[in-house]
Amino acid sequence: MFELIQPALDKGKIVILDRFIDSTIAYQGYARGGEIKTIQRLNTIATTGLIPELTILLDADPELSLARVSNKPNLFDAANKNQGIRVDNESERRFEQAPLKFHKKVREGYLKMSKNDRRWCIIRADQAGHRIADAILKRVRRLLIKNGIAPELLQS
Repeated sequence: MFELIQPALDKGKIVILDRFIDSTIAYQGYARGGEIKTIQRLNTIATTGLIPELTILLDADPELSLARVSNKPNLFDAANKNQGIRVDNESERRFEQAPLKFHKKVREGYLKMSKNDRRWCIIRADQAGHRIADAILKRVRRLLIKNGIAPELLQS
């Protein structure tokens, strides 16, 4: 947070993360039974209250998601690990190896958090990849334009 995210934000950069505070709540709270309010308080302390302007939830049935993960090739190598990029080795897939019930609770948690919160954008992840990408791009463009990023820079 203080080494990468906040310094980038302080420089006016756009920060994109694949997981942040909501993931902790979904996994540790909803799926593992942790006290939600305690996790939220700890998140607030750890992030000094930083909340994303946009959270995109790629929503799919957990069975489909797990099938996709198990069929995905190893996209990262050991060199990436030194750059802070998650190495996707079979032996390091602790969440993916959790039972289906766990993943259903994670999904329920995400959906519950997204309800009535305008920063969330739910995109059906059971679509073709190009449709998912188009939906993400459309929503991100809208946010960038709202924040004064020149629309001409956002053309396809």
